[in-house]
Amino acid sequence: MSGKIPSDSPKSHQTSHKEDVQEPRSPSQVQRSSIPPSLGQEKPDVEKMTSSVKGERKRKKEETEEKEKELDPSQHVEKKRDLVPESKKIIETLHEKVSECLGPIPENIDSLEAIADFCFGKIKDRVSNPEYIKSEEISKIYELLFETELKSICQSKLSEPLNPINPHPAYVFYSLNECLLALSEHSSFDAAIAAGEQYIESNRLGAYFEQDLETRKRILPMILQQAPNYQELIDNCPLYTTTTLLNSKNIHPAFVLRNRNKENQWIFKPTASVTPEGLHSPQADYSLANSEREQLVTLLNLHNRFPIPATYLIEVKGSVGSAQIFLNGPKEEIQESNIDDLSVAELQSLLIFDIIFANCDRHMDNIISIRAGDLRVNGIDHDACFAFDNRPLKIDYLRYARPFNCPFDQTVHDLLSDENIDHYTKILKASGQDENAVEWMQYAAETIRKSFGQHRTAELVAKNLMAEFSERYVI
Repeated sequence: MSGKIPSDSPKSHQTSHKEDVQEPRSPSQVQRSSIPPSLGQEKPDVEKMTSSVKGERKRKKEETEEKEKELDPSQHVEKKRDLVPESKKIIETLHEKVSECLGPIPENIDSLEAIADFCFGKIKDRVSNPEYIKSEEISKIYELLFETELKSICQSKLSEPLNPINPHPAYVFYSLNECLLALSEHSSFDAAIAAGEQYIESNRLGAYFEQDLETRKRILPMILQQAPNYQELIDNCPLYTTTTLLNSKNIHPAFVLRNRNKENQWIFKPTASVTPEGLHSPQADYSLANSEREQLVTLLNLHNRFPIPATYLIEVKGSVGSAQIFLNGPKEEIQESNIDDLSVAELQSLLIFDIIFANCDRHMDNIISIRAGDLRVNGIDHDACFAFDNRPLKIDYLRYARPFNCPFDQTVHDLLSDENIDHYTKILKASGQDENAVEWMQYAAETIRKSFGQHRTAELVAKNLMAEFSERYVI
């Protein structure tokens, strides 16, 4: 009886069966049966077999390397860094946007981190330019930083603690753009001013804002008991002056720019309007020159050592002026009781600033102390610096003698180094300030420097220089 080989058996020569029992085979028969018939007829494809073995080895090697990389990425070093097509396209597109917004970018800057750093440097250069920043430019820089692949990097900068003296460029343009969006429904800044005034009148908020800040803080809880939405009414005003919202004593108009969350962001002092003929300053005694002096202070603070909040020259809805970063935090009035909580070096840095840059308006409302752990001092409102308009120097905080009844602290000496004085000189000249500004800065700086080795008190040095200023420049 013969039978067929089952289809799932190895293909071999047929063997006879007896009663369906397969006869045992010899080892030679078994060996021969496992050899394909063609092997005896054709030569094996050695090259193909070798290639297959090599391919298998390569595959296993790659699998091993991938596993090692997953276990410890730091041990995996790529021999050559090549951008995948998708990443390369992203970088090319980003380069185009950067070039359009900030100017040409070198081709070898080809990572998101490097591109972000390049942008931050360019933006710092831009805000240091005396030319005012237009609303359109604010929006374009915001879009570059927060509506491209740079978004995650820039958002991480927003979570860092804010340095009001040297804020990160990502914060500056995110915040300014938010303030523009908050005013977007108004056709002009003047229209926003009018809307704010009308809002206060129609919602009968005037009586509340006539009170000083301490009284407002005391009576607001009682008002909210009778009118639960009163805080919402306060928050929803389109635009406030600093006099209304902060009870400040500004001679010239100043406004609080807020973001869409109604948070205070900037103090804006408009001094000119954009017209078809150019910039126009409606007030002869308060012109664009005042705003330029406000910004000049930030340019002079190259080392970020003077306790002065950053100030930039910007355009908002057709009005041009200075925008000083808003100082958030619990404010304390400087008094004898807390003067020792302030840093002597910080106060003396402010004193050096006010003397050498001829500040004629440092009354106590123009110095703010913020309690953020330590009590920190900040000088604000600098349009009266470098003025030389027949006013004497005014430095009211000198009446608190203890921080100044000692020589200038060693840590402030380098503010008047040769390098820094040279920088101050170049900036003052480039800004077109009165030649008296340069002359006085150099003389006052040199006089203070001489006192370092004479152990004279900071108070005595300051008062002598204030007297000399009056003799020279006040008729």
